Amino acid sequence: MNTLDSLRQEIDTIDKSIIDQLKHRIAVAKVIGDYKKANNLPVYQPEREKLVIEAKRELAKQAGLDEELVEKLFTEIIKYCRKIQEP
Repeated sequence: MNTLDSLRQEIDTIDKSIIDQLKHRIAVAKVIGDYKKANNLPVYQPEREKLVIEAKRELAKQAGLDEELVEKLFTEIIKYCRKIQEP
């Protein structure tokens, strides 16, 4: 049987993993920003962002997660990544 403390420890481990993955995503977004600058591409690409959000909603649906929650999370992540790509 799990104790509350062990469950909380498991949550802490999961949260660290999420943070690590977010750090990696942001690092890749910075490289993409450099590529966009070097190739005179716009930072903001609304159609791409729309496709990404739709794909994440579908993944959420398949996983049995709240699609709106996942959309909100990724909207904020994308907004932040776009911000760090701006000159």
